[in-house]
Amino acid sequence: MKISFCIVCMNRLSHLKKTLKRNILDNYLPSEVEFVLLDYNSSDGLSEWVESNMSDFIGKGILSYYHTLEPKAFNRGHSRYMVMRLANGDIVCNLDADNYLGKGFALHILTHFKTQENECFYTSDYSFSDAIGRVCVRKSMFMNVKGYNELLSGYGFEDLEFYNTLRKNGLRQIYISNKSYFRAIRHSHRKRIESESLYINHDSVYISYVNPSFSHYLILNKDNTAIIGGIINNSYNIDYTYKCAICNMTCCVEYQ
Repeated sequence: MKISFCIVCMNRLSHLKKTLKRNILDNYLPSEVEFVLLDYNSSDGLSEWVESNMSDFIGKGILSYYHTLEPKAFNRGHSRYMVMRLANGDIVCNLDADNYLGKGFALHILTHFKTQENECFYTSDYSFSDAIGRVCVRKSMFMNVKGYNELLSGYGFEDLEFYNTLRKNGLRQIYISNKSYFRAIRHSHRKRIESESLYINHDSVYISYVNPSFSHYLILNKDNTAIIGGIINNSYNIDYTYKCAICNMTCCVEYQ
């Protein structure tokens, strides 16, 4: 059985310089572990750094490096689907560029998959905010459910939605609580989203107050497109009807 640690990197070279080699040295097992790195059209010198610093690992078959020049902005669902399709392992594990695996994580996961009779997948217990996206699942099941939902855009929720999809398909979610496996490099919220289309293309935001539990928002983009939506404050837990200032229609939001 083999596990593939799948890494997508778009303009996160500063993180990868600290994590990639450390993760390989802490977890490599001959014939049982591979690292797959997808350069998602980075513009920060990632390809040159890989060529200069990781060629030995590539030559030994420990690291596989792929590079695409097509994406103009970062898309979590699409990029993760691409890199996991490229993996050769029976098990695929999403590994964010800012995450440390910790010593022995690969052996820990392989041992559990070898002994589990029922279909399952492994994640953190959600107490490590920067490692919620870490998931280990059989590649066959990942392909069966067609990976992440690529229609979701922006930061967050694509991983939790994917976990929900796996559960709906009969897999049992097993949580790992060992904090030594889920250390991550701390960084700003701006760093999380600065390569995404919403951030790159964003020009200005307008908010229209409706009532204490709801406001409209209008986002104007540099390409002359716009996004409209609503902001809901769930703490009020009320029902209401109002005249929409944007679409001029009667709208309802109902809380159960």
